[in-house]
Amino acid sequence: MPRRPEIGNVQLYPDRPLRRSDRNGYVLKFYCPILRKRIRRNCGTRDRREARKLQRECQERLLNGEYLTSDGAISASHVVQKTIRPKTSDTSEHGSGGPTWQECYDRY
Repeated sequence: MPRRPEIGNVQLYPDRPLRRSDRNGYVLKFYCPILRKRIRRNCGTRDRREARKLQRECQERLLNGEYLTSDGAISASHVVQKTIRPKTSDTSEHGSGGPTWQECYDRY
C-alpha cells in the first residue's frame, strides 16, 4: 500500500540545470489537498533560483493553509481577484444575463 502523501512536500522538476530541449522550464510537483492527488504546476521560469524561490513559497502556502483559501494559487502573485457580478432580474430569461441576439443586432 502506498504511503499517504505529505502536504508541503514540494519537488522541483527537473532536478538539474535546464537544457535547450527543456522548453517548458521548471515544474513543481506536489500533493494538492483540493484535488486530493499529486499534480504538476509550471513555474513559468527557466531560472533555477526563481524556481527554488517559488518552491519555498508554495511549500509555505501549503503548510499555513493559504493554498486552500486561494483556490490553488501556488504563490501570492498567482492569486486571481474574484469579481462578483450583480444578479439581474433577466438572468432566467436570457441564460447568461448578457444582451439578447436582437439587442446586439440593433446595436450593430
